[in-house]
Amino acid sequence: MNDKRLMMVLMGVALVGAMASCTEPQGQLILLGHAPPQGPTCEPPPDGDTRSVLDLSLSSGDGYVLYARLQNNTPQALTITGATVAFSLVQPLSIVLPPDFFSPAGAVILSGETLVVPIELMDPSLVRILAQAPELLDDSGAPNPGAAFAVDVSIEPQARTLDEQAVKTSGMTRRMTFCVGCLVTHPLDALRETEDGALTCKALPDQEPVAVELPCVLGQDLPVDCRVCRALSATQEAADALCEP
Repeated sequence: MNDKRLMMVLMGVALVGAMASCTEPQGQLILLGHAPPQGPTCEPPPDGDTRSVLDLSLSSGDGYVLYARLQNNTPQALTITGATVAFSLVQPLSIVLPPDFFSPAGAVILSGETLVVPIELMDPSLVRILAQAPELLDDSGAPNPGAAFAVDVSIEPQARTLDEQAVKTSGMTRRMTFCVGCLVTHPLDALRETEDGALTCKALPDQEPVAVELPCVLGQDLPVDCRVCRALSATQEAADALCEP
């Protein structure tokens, strides 16, 4: 092979390597995505199945937990200590977002394996503050069904080897939406027609209770049956405002 052809081959190899570095997450511990539990057994979804957006209903959720699917690319077991969390605005808001913080966690992930680790992104006190954002309230100061706003959240997992050496990690940034009266479904068998022809999820006084499957994590990511929404609402007025079709 002459020098010219050798140089072209080397350039091609370098280009492939550069493209791979741009498309593949780098690091010894990789955060692959958010894999919330689901289904009757509330198990994480199969490997590779993760959510690209994070949703929190401020009218039914009392916090937000990221179910971080992590992959250990090191030749040894790692101790997951938690993650650094940072929120950033994507639109002007009248509230101040919390400063960057560390959310602790505890787990051990073996070499070459993947593991789903719960990491708290929002506690109940922060949810209560966000629920009072003027963007989510009507003119009377009550929660405004359908109102929403979004922020970006960056999560960087933290881990150490068993001999306490820090490990390089690869995190992610995702869009997180906060909404009022969202994440509610209205199955046909849950609805009835009122005297004025409107549909309602409100049960009749003498109606037999119906068994309804509860979500694995209430108020985040996956919708809840309107009957569950009504049952968990603090008042009749809140149920009418947030759970009806």
